[in-house]
Amino acid sequence: MDGRERRAGDPDDRGAAVMGAAVRARDLAVDLGGRRILHGLTFDAPAGQITGLLGPSGCGKTTIDAHVSRTVEVQYNRRGPG
Repeated sequence: MDGRERRAGDPDDRGAAVMGAAVRARDLAVDLGGRRILHGLTFDAPAGQITGLLGPSGCGKTTIDAHVSRTVEVQYNRRGPG
């Protein structure tokens, strides 16, 4: 511990959420039509909390949601362009 107060969802020294993550993404990359449209996205959505995605039209919110919710086929450890 580094002396600061930790809250649920704060990452610990290893990068893991203190109370656990309901969703964890590490270096998420998405290729569509031979083009990389998401690059190295890393995040934790803490368990027991509501998490939202905010951003302008076309920034990738729906793409992130589709991959996290597994409504599209996910290929692990696949190297693509980029």
